[in-house]
Amino acid sequence: TLMIGLFITEQAQISYWSIAMTAVVAVQALYAPISNSIYPHMIKRRDFALLKRILLVGVPIATFGALLFALLHEPIMLILGGQQFLPGSFILVRGAPILVFSFPPVMLGYPVLAAVGRPKQLTATSVTAGTFHIVGLFVLLVLGIFSIESVAILRCCTEAVLFLGRAFFVWRFHTEQKAIKAQEQQS
Repeated sequence: TLMIGLFITEQAQISYWSIAMTAVVAVQALYAPISNSIYPHMIKRRDFALLKRILLVGVPIATFGALLFALLHEPIMLILGGQQFLPGSFILVRGAPILVFSFPPVMLGYPVLAAVGRPKQLTATSVTAGTFHIVGLFVLLVLGIFSIESVAILRCCTEAVLFLGRAFFVWRFHTEQKAIKAQEQQS
């Protein structure tokens, strides 16, 4: 948002972005109750079957919600910003994939990596994704393609990087646990 304020000169574009990201963050807030409810269960049982079911159900729902969000971009922008902001409703369409890409990392982050005692890996994924995003913003600037649309696409890519990092560490933990159990059964 800071860089958009610095490098996008058109005030309307900045306003469009602000409203669109407010809408995206509002939808992402709906993920918190699910995430918060998984945490105690993962601490107690480390039940990866539950996590798998939540992802198998949640990702299609998040995808459907993102499609609905994109299809209803004009009414959403009208409600949030008013008639004068309708020309910027296209940003909601560009931002809709963020809703899909951000669901799995939220579920794999705090409620899984932190619950299984891997806060360093959780932090590492956040720092890596944040660094990726900051570098990406500067790359967009250097290439001369810094725009609201390119930043929205970069934001989707950043969420994907966050997901891949967290998925890797969850997979690694799960694999290690299976190996430990196999060794215990052999003993």
